[in-house]
Amino acid sequence: MEWLSFMVCLRSRNMPLSEMKKYVELTQYGKESISERKEMMLKHKKKVEDLYYFGTQRKFGY
Repeated sequence: MEWLSFMVCLRSRNMPLSEMKKYVELTQYGKESISERKEMMLKHKKKVEDLYYFGTQRKFGY
């Protein structure tokens, strides 16, 4: 159930299904893929932050 909640969270943050699929595939490699999965999450976090930041600026006319 925890895994499903994680996937729902990623999708609700607009992570493309192709990236989610790649992430799931990487988990099959265990510890070997931790750095790649971390990099994926950091890149997606940046995208979400940028969307929020720029969306907020447009909303308030900055």
